[in-house]
Parts: sequence; C-alpha cells; structure tokens
Amino acid sequence: MYLQIIAISLLHTLSYTFEPVCNKLIPKTIHNSLPTNQYILSGQFPIKPDSNSYLAFVFYGSQYASNQEQLNYYKTIVWFNGGPGTSSQLGNYIGIGPINFNEKEKLEKNQYSWNLKYNILFIDQPIGVGYSYAFTKDEIPDNLDEIASQFNYAFVSFLDKCSLSELSKESKWYFAGESYAGKYIPAIVYALLQQQEPIINLQGIILGNPWTEPIAIISEMSAYAFNLGLIDLQERQKLEKLLLKTLHQIKNQEYLNVESNLQIYFKELAQMSGGMNYQNIKKFGSYEQHNKKLEQYLNSEIVKNIFKFPLAVTFTLVQNQIEKQGEVYQALKQNIGQSDVIHKLEFIINKIPVLIYNGQNDALCTNSGTQRWVNRIHYQDSNEFIQQNFTTIQLNDRTIGYKKKVGNLGLVIINDAGHQVPRDKPEELFTIVTGFIDL
Repeated sequence: MYLQIIAISLLHTLSYTFEPVCNKLIPKTIHNSLPTNQYILSGQFPIKPDSNSYLAFVFYGSQYASNQEQLNYYKTIVWFNGGPGTSSQLGNYIGIGPINFNEKEKLEKNQYSWNLKYNILFIDQPIGVGYSYAFTKDEIPDNLDEIASQFNYAFVSFLDKCSLSELSKESKWYFAGESYAGKYIPAIVYALLQQQEPIINLQGIILGNPWTEPIAIISEMSAYAFNLGLIDLQERQKLEKLLLKTLHQIKNQEYLNVESNLQIYFKELAQMSGGMNYQNIKKFGSYEQHNKKLEQYLNSEIVKNIFKFPLAVTFTLVQNQIEKQGEVYQALKQNIGQSDVIHKLEFIINKIPVLIYNGQNDALCTNSGTQRWVNRIHYQDSNEFIQQNFTTIQLNDRTIGYKKKVGNLGLVIINDAGHQVPRDKPEELFTIVTGFIDL
C-alpha cells in the first residue's frame, strides 16, 4: 500500500513536469478575421533553471508580416496588465490585441488593434497569473526585483526557443502596460538596462494610469472625488481621515494595513457616490460580470487547445477582487504601498523615452495624482518639463486629450477615459501610442 501511494505521488508529480515550448499557431482557429499567414506563437518558459514554474505567452506578429523574417521590419511591443495578479490577456482581448471580447460577450475584429502595425507579445506574469503556472507557492514573488529576475530569465528563453534572435536585434522594442505595470515595467526594464550585453533593441516604455508612486496617488484621491461632486464635504472629511491614516502607515512601513485601507476607501467611495465605478466615474457598477465571462471563455478547453496551453492549468483573469483575492495578489499585498521604483524610472528616463498617459475619469490613479509624482521626477530636463504647458491632441476635429513632452519624458491626459484606457478609448489610445512609437 505504501509503495502504491509513492507510485501515485510520482505519477502526479510527473504529470506536472514542465517542458519549455514554443508553438506556431493557426490564425483562423483563433478568429476568422485574422490573416491566413499571420505569424502567431504561444508557449511557456521557465523562470529559473530547474524550475517547473513558467510564464505563458501569446505573440502576434504584425498583421503585415507574412513570415518570420518579415517580423524584423516591424516594431515590437511587450504588453503588461497590472493588478497585481491580472492577466495580460485582459489587454489582449479588450482594446489592444487583434480580437475584441465586446460588451455583448462576442468576439469581433479589433479595428484599433496595436497589432495592425506592430508585433505584440502578451506575457502572463508573475507566475500564477493567467495561463502562467506556479509549481510551488513559495516561488510566487513578493517583490519587484524577483519579478524582474523571473521575467527576464523567461524572456531570454522565449527569444531563444522561438528562434527570434534576429527580431531581438533588428526590431525596435517597447514595453507598455497599465496600472500595476507602472511598477512591473520600471523594475524589469531597469534590470534589462543594467546588463552589459543588451538582450533586445529597447527604444522606450509606455505607462498607462500607472500605480508607480503610491504616496502621491493616495494624496490626491479624496480631493479628486470631492472636486467632481462625487462626495460632499462631510464625506470627504471621513475619507480624508482614512487616507491620512494610510499615508501614516506607509511612513511606518505598515504595508499590509495600506492595502486593506484602500479596499475600505473604494468600497466607501462607491457607496457614497451611488454605485459609481471608481475605474471610470462616468460608469456605474463594475467590470466584474464582463471579466467573468471573458475568464470563462479563456478557461475553456477549446481555447486552451487552440493556444496549446495545458488543460490542467486553471486560467484566472484578475486576482484583486475584494471577495476573491488570488495567491499572486496576496503575495504582493505588502508591495502596494511601497514607493520602490521611482529611482529606477528616473534611471530609465535618462536612457530611453518614456510616455505616461492617464485617463481623465480615473478615481484610482487620478490625473492629478499622476501629475503630482511625474512633476517630481529627476532627469536632465526636469525644470523645463515642469514649466511646459499642455497642448491639445486632435483627432478628426475633436480634442481627445492634452500632452506635453520635454526630452525623454512625455505626459498625456486622455479625455473621457478611465483607468483602463484601452477599454474606454481604443481609437484615441492607438493614435497616441503610434504618435509616440513612430516619432
């Protein structure tokens, strides 16, 4: 009996033994609107030697490229969602990738996909997010340096196993993401730029509604809600008291209390404002139902087979819901209140161009909170940047936002968009992003 138990245990372990793999996919099985000869890959790669934990990815070659060699002619974007614990498939299927999961919960061609012009790589990270897999809970990172180390190890494996060494050198690469990616990307790119031999031809980064500097962001939250008439004076005073307590806890490095207080703040704000969606103050309710339907679709056996992901891995789209917090979110809770990447972002800005954009209707990462910390960034053109006025951004005779740029730093405020700009204003964001990348 004892030997039987051991045998069963070994069989169970072997069933999860990880093998790095790069798969070439058939575009029409993903969606009929994709070009027949589009170069699409999927797979998973280890986070360190001898590990059964891996990061999973989907790579879409530019829709103008019909073979691997032609990929080199087009610029390449690596997209990150935030959370922490949100799958990058959210960006893939809502606003950025070639196929949209629309409000009617149907798949449709995305006419503003970044993939129309660029190669784009969606990586689910850290391990335990989306299609990525954590073999042991202990391997799930609880700090940004470990996240950067795991990502960059898997990234090198991706370029090698998928035979993309030419793409790494010939294509111009950009890292882009939203929300908590405002922490992920500076940490990862800083580590990349520290290497003596560059892995890729990195040309810039894009941070959308970034949770980069919590102190500045938290300091503007209640004022933003009050100034827009979402709460009255008494309600502001109540919320301000909670936020001041939160800032004090950051000062004392009581980071777990910071996360719980922020959960209380947004629950109170939603109640005071009559059910407003704090990610977009012009909407009510939340994205939970739509996200749940997308998660069910991506967790289905048919989709996993199309993308050749293991059926045994349970796909999760988000992990930061109040009622349901995943292991990755739990591991990074104590990181939420830390201002631990500003110095890395300053280093990056002095090396390569950085675009920061913010939706006007975001009550989480407010535009005033973003401007507060962006204006404190130290780089060679800091003084001139602070003095620079915004100019309007026009699209089809409409003012879609406001911008300013000095040297390597650009800041854009996007009209009528919330925390998830790709969801709210895909056309406007596509215009802004192409203006930055193709400059």
